[in-house]
Amino acid sequence: MNFEELNKTIATEYSVAVEEIKPENNIRQTLKLDSMRAMTLILIVKQQTGVMISPRHLPGITTFQSLYDYIEAKM
Repeated sequence: MNFEELNKTIATEYSVAVEEIKPENNIRQTLKLDSMRAMTLILIVKQQTGVMISPRHLPGITTFQSLYDYIEAKM
């Protein structure tokens, strides 16, 4: 799966440069995630990919690559 569109949407929603969304980057630091911002991320992923991230799995998603891996595993 190509995650380019998802990355663009995330970058826009969180006001970060799309270049900051690299597979190895820490997702919490890059997006400054708190509980509300994490819920927004869950909704974006659901809308863009059809994959619902379980809130209990969210702590295990630490990098953008782990997000991509989770999405691909659930598709």
